[in-house]
Amino acid sequence: MNMTDKYGGKMKTVVTLIIAALMFCQNPLGKQEDDISFDKGDFLYEALGNDKLAGMKEELPVKICVVRDDNGWQEIAELTETGEIEAAAQSFMDIRIGEKTDICVTDRYNSISFVFDDGEKVELQLNDANLEWKKNDKFYIYELEGIVDFWKIAYQKTAG
Repeated sequence: MNMTDKYGGKMKTVVTLIIAALMFCQNPLGKQEDDISFDKGDFLYEALGNDKLAGMKEELPVKICVVRDDNGWQEIAELTETGEIEAAAQSFMDIRIGEKTDICVTDRYNSISFVFDDGEKVELQLNDANLEWKKNDKFYIYELEGIVDFWKIAYQKTAG
């Protein structure tokens, strides 16, 4: 006797559901080929895949803008002098990717913008001291190692 005849075509549905469940178990979060991941210890400026940032040792930006936002209180610094840009850029190039995290801090949305001689602007969004990277409508958050030193250099200009 044919299974389809006995169960009225329901066996095909059951088999399809089993296959779908097995596929979900192999890829439970629906990870796509274009999802991103950074390796712990990678230098931030190289890991982001931006040619301007990756080439910063050869071509420094002409301006660096940093915004630190803590519960709506913003502190903004704009670095335009050669010495302060060199110091901040070197400190930025020392920042390394840390662990991936799911911890999202509210009301602490910081950013760093690099403006280059050709007018190109590269901006990074930070969630407190973590990198907040968005790709394909998904957010990825990574701890950043060494960013405190960058903030110290970037904010010397604004220190009273």
